Parts: sequence; C-alpha cells; structure tokens
Amino acid sequence: MSDNLRNKMFSGMFWTLLRQTSLQMFSLVEGVILARLLSPSDYGLLAMPAFFMAISGCFIDSGFGSALVRKQDRKPIDYSTVFVTTVCMTAFFSILLCACSPLIADFYNEPILIKIICANAALLFLNSFLSIQNTRLTIKMDFKAQNLFRVITNITIGITVIICAFCGMGVWAMVWPNFIMPFMNGYLYYRHDPWFPGFKFSWKVWREFFGYGSKLLVSNLITTTFDNIYPLVVGKKFSASDLGYYSKAQSYASLPSFTLQTVVGPVAFPVMCSISKDEQRLQEAYQRLVALTCYMTFPMIVGLAVLAEPFVMVLITSKWEAAIIYLQVLCFACMWNSFNVLSLDVFQVKGRSDLFLRLEIVKKMLSIVILLVSIPFGLLIMCYGQVIAANVSTFINVYYIKKVLGMGYWQQLKNILPSFFYAASMGIVVYFLLMFVKSYVLKLIVGFLIGVLYYFIISEITKSSEWDYLKRLFKDKVLIILKKSQ
Repeated sequence: MSDNLRNKMFSGMFWTLLRQTSLQMFSLVEGVILARLLSPSDYGLLAMPAFFMAISGCFIDSGFGSALVRKQDRKPIDYSTVFVTTVCMTAFFSILLCACSPLIADFYNEPILIKIICANAALLFLNSFLSIQNTRLTIKMDFKAQNLFRVITNITIGITVIICAFCGMGVWAMVWPNFIMPFMNGYLYYRHDPWFPGFKFSWKVWREFFGYGSKLLVSNLITTTFDNIYPLVVGKKFSASDLGYYSKAQSYASLPSFTLQTVVGPVAFPVMCSISKDEQRLQEAYQRLVALTCYMTFPMIVGLAVLAEPFVMVLITSKWEAAIIYLQVLCFACMWNSFNVLSLDVFQVKGRSDLFLRLEIVKKMLSIVILLVSIPFGLLIMCYGQVIAANVSTFINVYYIKKVLGMGYWQQLKNILPSFFYAASMGIVVYFLLMFVKSYVLKLIVGFLIGVLYYFIISEITKSSEWDYLKRLFKDKVLIILKKSQ
C-alpha cells in the first residue's frame, strides 16, 4: 500500500475513531440512564416498526449513493439526479408508511404504533434532503467534517432524549428529539460548504446508476429484511417486553462490530474504489483492513460475552436480567460482522453486484430456514440459530473472495486466526479468574482490566503485526498533529 493511500486511509480512520470513541462513551452513558428510566416494553414498542422503516430506507437509497461514490468522473448532473431520486422516493415511502400504519398497529395489536410510525416517516423525509451532502463528503474523503457533525448532532439529541425521559415522556422520549437532526445537520453542512445539488434530472444518468444500483437494492432488501425479521417475529410471537430484552441484547452485542464498521467502512469503500484496477494493491488493502478490524473487534466481543452478567446487573440493573443470556449468545452471532461487511465491499468495488446479489439470496434463504426451524423452541434457540447462520455466511464469503480476488483460504484466514486465538485465550483467563470474585462491580472492573492487559501483553510478546501496525500509525499521526501545532 502506497504511503499516500495509507495516510488517507489512516487519517480517515483516525477521525472516525475519535468520533466513534466519543459517541460510544456518550451512548453508553445515555443507554444506561434510559434503561433505568424506561421499561423493556418501551424499547419493544420502538423496535416493532423497525422492520418497515428499514425496508423503506432500502428503496429510498436504491444503491444510488454507492454508485455515485464508485463512479470516477462525476458531473454536477450526477449529484442532482441522485438527490432528486432520493427525495422523491422518500416522499413516496413516507406517505406509504403513514397509510399503512393502522395495519402495522393491528398486526402487533399496539394502537400507539400509528403515531410512532407517522412521526418516523416524517423524519425519514426530512433527512432525505441531506443524504447527498453526506455522500459528497464521503467522495471527498472529508471524514473529519463528517465525523464532527455526527458527534455534535448525536450528543445534542442524546441529551435531549435523557431530559425527555426524565420528564416522563416514555417511548416518545426516543422519538421526538430525533427531529433535531435534519435541522442541525442542515445548518452544519451549509456552514461547512454552502453547496446545493440543484433539481436537474437526467434519465440517462438514472439508468446508468440504476443498472448498478438495482442489484444492490435487491441485495440490500434481502439483507435488511433478514436483519430486521427477528424483531418482527419476536414482536409478533412474544410480548413487547420480550422484544425489549432481545433488542437491548442485540444492540449491545452488535456494538463492537458496529463501532468498527462505522470507523472502517466509510473509509474502506472509497479507498478500495480508488485502487480497484490494481489487483495487488487491492489485495494488500483488503488484507490489512480485515486483519485490523478483527484484531480490534474480537476482544471486545469476547470480553462482552464473558462480562455480560456484571455488565447488565451493574449498569442497567436487574430489571434487564432476562437479557443476559441473549446478550452472551448474540455476541458470537455478531463476531464476524466486520469481516463480512468488508468482503461484500470488495464485491461492490470489483463491480460484481450480480455476485453480491446471488450470495445474499443464498445466505438469507438459509438463514430463514434456520429461523423457521428454531421458532417453536423459543427465543433463546432462535438466538443460537443466528450464531449458526452467521458462521455459514462467513464461510460463503471466504469462498467467493477466493474467486473474486484470487486469495486462497489460508491467505485469508492467516490474517484472522492470531486475533481469534488472542481473544479466545483472553476470555478463558478472565472467566476463570472471575470465578473467585463475588461482587458484580468488582467483576466488571477487574474483568475489564485483566482482559485489556492480557490482550496487549500477549500481542507484545508474540509480536503481533496488527499491534505493531497500529502503534506505528498512531505514532505517525500524533507526530503530524504535534508538528502542525508548533
């Protein structure tokens, strides 16, 4: 990987990491406060319409954003066509959601969902006017501004949510404050770059982007349907409280991989697009990204699974005790998320949206079969089914990366296995040492400290290439910042 590309990639990851670190620290505090103030049924009510909102979101983008990022010689008409398409599609689906809200409320037997869905539909429409600005920042690799804006808006909304929860607004405390986002983001985008795409539209550009984006649309629909089908099934078959326990466990279990995806994902895709014609550099970039994300994700997921009981009991109280076992199981269902996302990015970068689509169909059909088989056995068995489905999906991605990039199985796995064994041994050490500790508070503190120390020490002793790479890149970035400050 060239120095220039490496600097761009790491600079983007650096600013995204700062954003995610600050956001996750704040989100953890916010989540703890809200979990103490709100009930599991409140969280369940909010999760019930997630399936329908997510499906609408897929149609709204239709793969046009990815197509625009991937295109090399972009013109103003490309931006305006994507903008007009996004706004029009959002308007249509916002109206459709409002019209269907009584049916969705009847499906769950929760009348309050009518107002919740209509409010979220209006929010969806308002946010559509800003998606093109965010895409433009991604294309320009202006990750510093992108991440700064997200920190400002998310913290502002989070504080407002907490205030509303204290005022006894219940589930609405997590709905109304979100309307701050489009107005605040609009102001920040305009102050940073007073640019507007205009309302020009070209059918030629639309057909070009749709030719690529349509396959991504179908693929994203399949992925989104499956990713949100569990809340749909749990909300229908079980109570709102059960859905609250499941959704809270799922949100915590996916937090490590989601954090790394939001750090690496926005940087990885445009970087790999820029070197898509150079097979050797693309392989090197992909291997490095996979190795780094797994090195950082695995210990967080294993640590969370081992410390799930003290984590829940100390931070969000025994009110959420039923979520502990779901959290422990779902951690291992989310373990390979970052790897799978990067693999799918490669298919898009290579222009193989057809393969992307076929793989998603096969993987999700298999996952649906596992879901249908597990439903009669209860919610816990459904969670174990997710673990099986996740591992099968990972194996399929490894197989087709070999075909697309020409990388053998061992060439792919050798970058992952060291981090896997580091994390597994760390989890075993922490688990057995905590058997002698009774207090939940001490278990959480001691377990965290032992896990962090063990992981860094074993990385140093075995001379982990990822650990060395991160130290070197971080040192280089700090030196650059210090030089600029002088």
